[in-house]
Amino acid sequence: MPHNVQRSNVFLFIFSLLLAACGPGQGGAPPTVGDGSGDEGAYLFDDSVVRTYSIEVSDENLAFLDSSPAREEYVPGALVVEGERIDAVGIRYKGGVGSFTGCVGGGPGGILDVSGPKVCPKLGMKISFNLYVEGRRWKGLKKLQFHAMNQDPSYMKEALGYQMFQDFGVGSPRTAFVRLEMNGEFFGLFILIEELDSTFTESRFGDIEGGEGNLYKDYWPGRPDLAEGAITGIRPDVTLNGSLRTNREEPGLNHDTMVGFTREFQEALKISEEAVDAVVDRWMDIEYFHKYIAVDRALEANDGPLHFFAPGPVGSEYTGIGWNHNYYWYAALDIAILWPVPWDLDLTLGAGITDAWIQDEWNDLEAPCLLKANILPFFPPSIPPACDELVRSLARRGAAYRKVVVAMLEGPFSDRVVLGKIARWEELLAPYVVEEVEAGIRRGRGNLARWQGEVQRLRDHLATRRVEIA
Repeated sequence: MPHNVQRSNVFLFIFSLLLAACGPGQGGAPPTVGDGSGDEGAYLFDDSVVRTYSIEVSDENLAFLDSSPAREEYVPGALVVEGERIDAVGIRYKGGVGSFTGCVGGGPGGILDVSGPKVCPKLGMKISFNLYVEGRRWKGLKKLQFHAMNQDPSYMKEALGYQMFQDFGVGSPRTAFVRLEMNGEFFGLFILIEELDSTFTESRFGDIEGGEGNLYKDYWPGRPDLAEGAITGIRPDVTLNGSLRTNREEPGLNHDTMVGFTREFQEALKISEEAVDAVVDRWMDIEYFHKYIAVDRALEANDGPLHFFAPGPVGSEYTGIGWNHNYYWYAALDIAILWPVPWDLDLTLGAGITDAWIQDEWNDLEAPCLLKANILPFFPPSIPPACDELVRSLARRGAAYRKVVVAMLEGPFSDRVVLGKIARWEELLAPYVVEEVEAGIRRGRGNLARWQGEVQRLRDHLATRRVEIA
């Protein structure tokens, strides 16, 4: 054997040993993630009731909001919940291309331009308690966000998805169905989705250094072109090109965990697959990440972290420069572990727009790493998930992943659990669907019987998914 090869193997052996000795939790089992059941706001996320939230805003400010929901600018108003009035709250619409398409007038920028006025009866809303009153929280929360579920005719996919993650031990936003009023008039049935901010980290990761770590959105540390940018350019904004957002905005934040993983991962890529796996073992809880992926795939969350866009002509080789979105990372500091957190689950479980976005099994290590045409021609090409080096490392652990899948099928994705939730929610939501029909809010979506048909289609789709996964 040539001496340079021997030296390389010796270095790799030492490198892997050193990394393995510094695994998650400094050699011990990674700490578990909480479910938030003991915090002040827990009762708001009770999925057995539908609370009414009444929003009050001046006619002038409402007209301003309606003129361009995508502007996402707050106006002052009030919120009344169960007789309690909270004044001086910030109010705005919430959404993006996925949720606003078809619900706002198009702007001059084409099909993806959603800068026009509101045209759907209901749109997602966001309430801020600390915008006009610094430091204020209500029931322990800084913000409330209400999703309109315009992309989900069953009204159940987001609740089902987030609860599946949480039931499987993955830190996830809590949900509850709510009834909204706007200036005294029925505004529709919505779903309350827990905001991902420092209150979330304190609630879900409170047993891990008090939840004082950082929360990052839409940053994938496996991209080689982002390694140096992650080290020198972390900032609180977020774009799809790899900028970072944290749950805190004060200067001088400690980014050592995200920076450390990114740097070591990129260095390991230059050595071997074994070195890469050792780095991932050190900085992540593999079982947790496999649970995340198992639920993500069960839900067909094809607009999430396993869908990678990539620049270049269709059919060309993947260069490692791809991007994904709709997820967060929680980065603990002292124990230096990264946990993925799910986000934006409205386009799941057979959603027409994204259903064909991931055409390969996430762990297919033999899939050619060639750019594939997107089913929507105005989007960039995609790649098989396992062409990404971080995903590839997780995919190499096939036996461990299969054990996780079996546990999911017997637990949070079992017929008993899933169909039980759907049956409860169908009974709970039916009166509010009727109220939407009578108010003309279900424009184009039909009556109660049609909604019940959509719920049955969801049941049928879930049964198919169980067979496909098993």
